[in-house]
Amino acid sequence: MTRILISIVWMIPVIVTGCSSSEFAAKTGKSDMDLKFGDRIGLTAHLTGVPADDPMMQRLVDLGVRWIRDDSEHWAAVEPEPGKYGFSERFRKCLEFYKQNHIGILYIMCYGNKQAYPDDPFNAEAYGRYAVAVAKMFQEIGVEFVLEIWNEPHNFELGPYYGGNWNAAPPSAWADHYVKMVHEAVRQVKAYDPSVKLLNDEDVWVAHYWFLEQGLPENLDGVAVHPYNHGSPGPEINCWGPETEWLKPFPVIDQDRSMRSLYRNLRNQYTKKLGRTPEIWATEWGYHLGGKIGEEEKVTEEIVAAFLPRAYIISAAENIRCLNWYVLNADEAYNLVANDGRERLSYQAFKVMSRQLGPCRLLRQINGYDHPTQGIQAFLFEGPMRYQVAAWCIEGPQEVTLETNSSWPIQAIDNLGNPVEIRSNQDHLAVIKLSRAPVYITGMDSDCAIQAIP
Repeated sequence: MTRILISIVWMIPVIVTGCSSSEFAAKTGKSDMDLKFGDRIGLTAHLTGVPADDPMMQRLVDLGVRWIRDDSEHWAAVEPEPGKYGFSERFRKCLEFYKQNHIGILYIMCYGNKQAYPDDPFNAEAYGRYAVAVAKMFQEIGVEFVLEIWNEPHNFELGPYYGGNWNAAPPSAWADHYVKMVHEAVRQVKAYDPSVKLLNDEDVWVAHYWFLEQGLPENLDGVAVHPYNHGSPGPEINCWGPETEWLKPFPVIDQDRSMRSLYRNLRNQYTKKLGRTPEIWATEWGYHLGGKIGEEEKVTEEIVAAFLPRAYIISAAENIRCLNWYVLNADEAYNLVANDGRERLSYQAFKVMSRQLGPCRLLRQINGYDHPTQGIQAFLFEGPMRYQVAAWCIEGPQEVTLETNSSWPIQAIDNLGNPVEIRSNQDHLAVIKLSRAPVYITGMDSDCAIQAIP
């Protein structure tokens, strides 16, 4: 019998669409599917000079951040003289704050050290010693940490200093030297403590393929990418495709230009070359306010607030270990908190996402698995509220029916936490309108389905 509760509950047969849990896991290399969604929530912040009791630090807790990507103290600050290492008292207090609030630090080991090594500021062996010293200091404090080997080396210092092709295709002296630095950092840190986790980094996706051709250490733990896709109609779709000349000769992205294919192809290439599957961390992703989507539409606060949770969800669906959104502060075009202290819509969307999905485990994709760059995208989660769904439509407004055998009332909120209307149609089906911003739907069951209304 159909019953009307506070919301509408439906007791009807369900045809399950999309991808089953086992198929979903098998196709996406899910070694970490027991991770809660909140364990994948990271954020980049520029907290240099911010004391541990500053309100900006408290916002990390408010947002439910699990990993903070921080470069508060560069190599030259940590090692002002050869062999003499130390964190400032201010930074140590920040680390204590992270520890107390169960926030791990993704620490960027950068940049060149002209102060200690004026004649050779990018010395690979010295960089490896620096990495070991950093690991020891983090362990002494007791904060959870991951070491990221540089940040966008083709952009920052190594590319301009050594020269070579920007995409790392030979000849590329900067890429040659960067691979040496990766080897030294991994060799020395693993000799000290094999459990310390290290990631290499580059925002140019094809550069990772060229690094692998040169030979990366087999015990490298993971790879850091920056999935910026400015100009595309959403985080599911990249702004360039397989015909792009500078990607050749590698299968970096599929014909559908999906972010899913970028992640999967990269994972497959690393697995093939290293003989093991490394973690993938998306250590930067954001949208430039005032930028463009397509030819005419501008990136507004509303659009960033819509795209942000979608980026996190599709990354989790591809078993990305963590996404560090860019950025909390100090870059006005990207900030979650404006320079005047105002919390932007993206801040609210981040918080709502974290609170809705943080305690949950992603089970499967119900809609969009066979069309990842268009139409309705919906994902089923399991958590304290039993089952819930995050759903949106890439192109914009679309009415759908909700089908479930659950005896719980169906309720929904939008990406900013506002109630979403659920109505009944003539067939006694629950109807809800999706948009480009995710809707969080509770009261669903494990066999629920969403169908577009023509």
